[in-house]
Amino acid sequence: MLSTEVQAIDRPEKQLVGYRIRATLSEIIKSKVVHQLRVELAARAGEISHKTEDGIFLVQVYDGPGWTHDTPFTQIIGKQVDRVEAVPTGMINHTIPSGHFLRFEHLGPESEFAGTYDAINVWMRDHQREQCAPFDFEYWADIAKLDRPDSTVGIHLPIRRKDA
Repeated sequence: MLSTEVQAIDRPEKQLVGYRIRATLSEIIKSKVVHQLRVELAARAGEISHKTEDGIFLVQVYDGPGWTHDTPFTQIIGKQVDRVEAVPTGMINHTIPSGHFLRFEHLGPESEFAGTYDAINVWMRDHQREQCAPFDFEYWADIAKLDRPDSTVGIHLPIRRKDA
């Protein structure tokens, strides 16, 4: 479920260390690969130097407009670091650029994300807002709670400032 509060936030650049996959949403859901990677990331978090957050970021990078559940896209599952030194074997470094973002909040279990993203799309259309870059990111503060009704996940979409 989408929270009724939407925040406009200027965010600095973020550096992540973690995993990258490319697949369709249908493949990701069927294989449960994101779940597997976040469990692996939590297990290997001690190998990542200079972590700044306890939670995990999920970045979704799209090739362009016209995305569907069967369109391949890239996902990065990572921990934020304040600087990148040695990246552990099998992991990558990814930069979330600085910018102006709308922050939405998903309330409830992960299985209800589709409804939240549908509500975000309606909100964006109703408020005449558009993403200015082909990515978004989620922040999962506590992955142990993702399937619980009291779970909250921040969803961030890059947008143009109104005065720009």
